[in-house]
Amino acid sequence: MENNKNSNKKNVKKSIEKKVITTKQMVIRRLIFIVIFLILASVVTTYLIINKNSNAKELHNENKPLQDVDNKENKKNKNKSLIDLKTDTYNMNGLDIVLYKEKYQDIDINYYQIDGLLDNGIEVSINYSLKHDVEEIVDKILNDSKITKDSIIVTPFLNSNFANTLSIYYNVLASNYSKELETYEYFVEEFVVENFDLTTGNKIKMNDIFTEGTEAKEIFDSNFYNEIIPNYTTQEMNEDDWYVRVTDYKDIEEEIFYLINSFNNKRNINFVFDEKGITLLDYWANLYYEDFLDNVNIYNKYKTDKSIFDGNYNRLNEIPVLAKRADFEYQIIDQGENYYIDISLDNIDEQEDRNEIVYNSVINYIQSEVALIKEAASKMPNKFLIANYSLMLVPNSYEEGVLKSNDTFICYFNKLNYETTKSMFNSKIYNKIIDVFRFIPKVETGEAYLYDNLFLYHVFEDEDDYSDIESSYEELYLDKTGTIYKTEEELLNSINWNVDD
Repeated sequence: MENNKNSNKKNVKKSIEKKVITTKQMVIRRLIFIVIFLILASVVTTYLIINKNSNAKELHNENKPLQDVDNKENKKNKNKSLIDLKTDTYNMNGLDIVLYKEKYQDIDINYYQIDGLLDNGIEVSINYSLKHDVEEIVDKILNDSKITKDSIIVTPFLNSNFANTLSIYYNVLASNYSKELETYEYFVEEFVVENFDLTTGNKIKMNDIFTEGTEAKEIFDSNFYNEIIPNYTTQEMNEDDWYVRVTDYKDIEEEIFYLINSFNNKRNINFVFDEKGITLLDYWANLYYEDFLDNVNIYNKYKTDKSIFDGNYNRLNEIPVLAKRADFEYQIIDQGENYYIDISLDNIDEQEDRNEIVYNSVINYIQSEVALIKEAASKMPNKFLIANYSLMLVPNSYEEGVLKSNDTFICYFNKLNYETTKSMFNSKIYNKIIDVFRFIPKVETGEAYLYDNLFLYHVFEDEDDYSDIESSYEELYLDKTGTIYKTEEELLNSINWNVDD
């Protein structure tokens, strides 16, 4: 019995001894456990990620049409300012822009002032700049002891007045002529640029003309390169004829490099703009919107839901983009169901000296003509009537000492009338009108668009096709009370002749 007991104790002791684990073994087993746990965790995590990606992909595919719509809408919003040549139009601003003359530093200064903005604060701010900036340049030039006051000439230019923007510049020229050398001893030319956003009164920089992110290389391309080449040429005579030679291509490259850097860093560039493009004044080089339509922003950037003008000065509306109209003081474009009326009045008399009674009398005459055209159109519903009139009002001058020039006036009146069909007008004639205002190049006497008598000069080029066009030339005579006479004889007979002092 005792032996069995001892035997059992030995077995138990032996068994206990076998279960004893060393520290080394314990560490190894724990490391193995950790490795196994990490492997299992990695497998589970991988499974979950794969399952999640699969679900996400399914969700993405379910929402893909909606995302495509969002992407298209974002792209549309990004490009909403781009030009649509078929549908986009602009309005000429309802402003009265008056040229003033006065003495500054004993120099005759010409400067513009505007009227017609609803926001009086913006109007005052712009008018201050239009006057002060040119005076500041004059002061700067006079600091040069070589420049005399009588050698400074200030010439103003109204470049454009459309789509809630305004572009004006002054050319300030100073020169001293040397009788001994028979040439100009000293020469200075400064440009005072006044480009305004009329909604805020802020100045417009060149980058503002374009969409956000437009790169300079898209603007200053080969077309501009060709534009500035004449600035770096000389004319020379060989045995047979004159020829032009570029003096230094390196100079051209340096100027373009400078302009690209200025544009990219939004630095100041002397430019003015209009409905068709930009002019860099320091180079007399033009950039035309038609060359980079996808980047032009000026037509839409400053649009507002409500008019910013007080309504006192009506101007033309809904003019197709890139079509530049002559900036006459009074114009009518009226298109109805079966008529198209295009009339302009150019008053070459100085605004501040203008006889308003005479001017308004001519406007009333134009409006009566418009009423007659519309009445005629209403009686011919199957015809399409076109009326294109161009008028010019000037003082009628006589010999000095006989009659003052502002006692009588003469209005030159070009009239063109044409009957066609609505389908012909819409399919051919109207498009030709737009092409005239968009693409007629500059001519020696100025922009060809100044010929607002479109059909005479541009639209009806083939006289055989339009042999039934009715054209006439009239002269209206007015006295200073605005009374209109058909002949000069009738006018003169009505005047009480007084010899000037």
